Amino acid sequence: MSSYQIAEQLGTSQRPVLQALRERGVKRRNPSVRRTAIQEGVFDAVSPEMLYWLGFLYADGSISGNRITLALQERDVLHLEKFKQFLGISNDITGYMPKAGQRVMRVSTRSQHIVDRLHELGMDKKQPPLLAREESVDSRDFWRGMVDGDGTIMITSGGVVRLVLNGNQELVEQFSIYCGHLVESKAQVVKHSSISRVSYSGKYARTLIAHFYQRAVVSLDRKQVAANAIIERSE
Repeated sequence: MSSYQIAEQLGTSQRPVLQALRERGVKRRNPSVRRTAIQEGVFDAVSPEMLYWLGFLYADGSISGNRITLALQERDVLHLEKFKQFLGISNDITGYMPKAGQRVMRVSTRSQHIVDRLHELGMDKKQPPLLAREESVDSRDFWRGMVDGDGTIMITSGGVVRLVLNGNQELVEQFSIYCGHLVESKAQVVKHSSISRVSYSGKYARTLIAHFYQRAVVSLDRKQVAANAIIERSE
């Protein structure tokens, strides 16, 4: 059991747990040594699944040193299992309760090779993320990953279908350009503080949702269900 898991069970932070372990002469496991195997090359070759997870990590992932972490709401914990399967790892999924909001679940793993590759592909949290590969810009799988992480699919109380993407301005503008090749919408990218947003509704949203979610190789379950309902309604 990790110091984090012990702290979680005791309802405290890691610091007092680590202090207590040091006082009792308990040696910490070397954090540079992984407990489970990982498929180091998962982001090396371009594939629909690889591009999806790249997009999802852009939205909800983080990098710190050689550690990759994906954190989601508790209701989406099964998506973390999909991510683990993609990486080929068996690391524990742990949870924590933020000061405000719902319980969050996360999984982390270490791989300098994957971190370096993600940086090559433009995922650098120290700067606004920019796409470095044309395959990503032109991939419905990448953008579905972004929508699953930072987007909204819904039918309003008035029966209007909506598709929204929030995020970094450069990414949202690239998403708008991509969608512009599919629909002739007049939707504009709008900036709210540090977050930008573009929103599509009606027939434009239905067309885009069908494009992103029909025969998807991987997707967030609850958004796939919402997309399927919209697609079936449109047929």
